[in-house]
Amino acid sequence: MVVYCFLGLGTGLLFLQTFPNLSILSFIAVIITGILATVINTLFLTCIGLLSFYIEDSNPLYWLYSKFILIFGVLFPIEYFRKAIQPILNFSPIFVMNYGSAKLFVDFTWLKFIEIFIGQLIYILIAYTLCSLIYKKGVKNLNVKGD
Repeated sequence: MVVYCFLGLGTGLLFLQTFPNLSILSFIAVIITGILATVINTLFLTCIGLLSFYIEDSNPLYWLYSKFILIFGVLFPIEYFRKAIQPILNFSPIFVMNYGSAKLFVDFTWLKFIEIFIGQLIYILIAYTLCSLIYKKGVKNLNVKGD
């Protein structure tokens, strides 16, 4: 993570020519959104892992998930997509996981922070509920079958 931080800062400074104007409070807000984004990603990965209760190998699902996140969340900014698709991507978990924190770092406003923060809390609740349901049904299935 330290290496990626230095590489990201170096690349950002190369393209922006200056460090973004952040106060201590806004920097803390960006860090909070980054931590919540990591929690969301971890919960979705946990859901994929819990699918092993039902399928023998969940590695293909993990591979698809990671490529989906790479394409829609890292390689192509939301502005590259058509105008009709952009609102859908703005309300997707990809936005709050990958794109939101980076956008806040470059162009911070409290309105964007609140929007991203609320979106992150909603997706944490959704992902946690999904994990709980998959786990409960999987354990019940495992106990009944005795596998």
